[in-house]
Amino acid sequence: MAAYWNGFLVADGTFTGVGGNRMKVALARKDHEHIERFSQWLGKGNVRKQGERVSELAIQDPVTVPLLREKF
Repeated sequence: MAAYWNGFLVADGTFTGVGGNRMKVALARKDHEHIERFSQWLGKGNVRKQGERVSELAIQDPVTVPLLREKF
């Protein structure tokens, strides 16, 4: 399962912040359930609907996000 999410994160994710402690993944609204599943798999994050077209997962964590960044 991790390999699947790895590809997902590489294709649709971005890392920002000092030390890369922020991660954001944005998808079309029609894929909202998919981004919810990713958040549940991680056990972290805030999924929200942005406007009428986009769903976004945002995580700010000084431990988890750098680990994800290194791994994926």
